[in-house]
Amino acid sequence: MEQRTITLQFSENDARCLLSRRSSPCRYDC
Repeated sequence: MEQRTITLQFSENDARCLLSRRSSPCRYDC
């Protein structure tokens, strides 16, 4: 049941990480 939340959060983190990575070094663990 928590798999859905993890997937949603992972998607958001991945997108933000990619954007952040483009501007500055990736802070999160991509």
